Amino acid sequence: MYGTDKYKRGKEVKIASLPKEGYKFSNWEIDGETVSEDQIYKLTVDKNINITANFEKTKKSTIEIDLEEKGIIELTSNNDKTKIKSEAILDDNYELITLKENPVNQDKKTIELIYKQKNIDELIEKADEALGEKRWSDAGEYLLEAYNSKSIKHSKYNKNIEEFFSTFAMDRKNIIQALINEEITTKEDIAKVNWEDIIPEEPKLDILEREDKEIYEWFYKYFEFYGRIHSWGTESIWRFDNPLTSEEAYKEVQKVVLEYSENPVGQFLMTNNKLINNGIFTYQIGGADSPFIYDVFTMDDSKFWGLDKEDNKLVFEFKYTSEENWPDIKMNPGEKFKIEVEIHIKDDETFRVGKTSYVND
Repeated sequence: MYGTDKYKRGKEVKIASLPKEGYKFSNWEIDGETVSEDQIYKLTVDKNINITANFEKTKKSTIEIDLEEKGIIELTSNNDKTKIKSEAILDDNYELITLKENPVNQDKKTIELIYKQKNIDELIEKADEALGEKRWSDAGEYLLEAYNSKSIKHSKYNKNIEEFFSTFAMDRKNIIQALINEEITTKEDIAKVNWEDIIPEEPKLDILEREDKEIYEWFYKYFEFYGRIHSWGTESIWRFDNPLTSEEAYKEVQKVVLEYSENPVGQFLMTNNKLINNGIFTYQIGGADSPFIYDVFTMDDSKFWGLDKEDNKLVFEFKYTSEENWPDIKMNPGEKFKIEVEIHIKDDETFRVGKTSYVND
């Protein structure tokens, strides 16, 4: 069941439920009374309630047969032999697409009739169109109906569906529920962030000509900024409860980041897959290639020790000051280590921070 949680009094919520294989949804029940037979149930929360989703067991479309002669398959029923007929289709919304033989023993086999919902491709196309038009709830409901049909694997868009959901570090049922409830972070949400509080000084080339300690201080603030952007939803400069993000909001974040960095925020790098032509972004995914790098500049257990300037790169040296070993990079107390930062010079007399890596001598 999706949508069950704690909500504020007066909030309108939608709940939905996906039946397990072999079952179909029947109705919603509160205190023993049926309140709805719709799979998506909308209600206003005004008190504590217990709501039950009821399901019915579905019939299996399998047939036991005798093999009377090679190449001839006949149905065995009450010792009478009758050929399999296509009229065995469950209802008008489904169509028989194939028969699958499952051997039981030398004399008998099970024939499985494989059906698909006739409009399965149309449902996925409608979901994609709704995503493009930002009709998030409609998109979620189309996807929910598609999954309920158990026919997605027989759709021509099956690969699209698998690739679309594989980019999210979330269960697909939670993504569908988030769409239905329109739990989307928008560009307007991002616009409320006060970037001036955390954004570093503009990356002009004269910064690289300063004293080593001043250069380090600029990069300290840069990595603190980048780390807080990267930690969206945890120790971030903002905090949203919404698990999904609109494309415009994604671009708004990257626009700011790319004024300083050669690369967008790592958490967003794998979210560009589309359903067909349209998609949705999530921040609960992936991470930087070396997530500890920006922590080094800001953590209490390392001390800036020096700086070497090379062609298009800076090499920062640190001393590990903790009394405990650092197992991630095999660092012992008192040892020194280096962080190499690539610098990309731009035509407008600014630079961008490129690849950052730990240097192991």
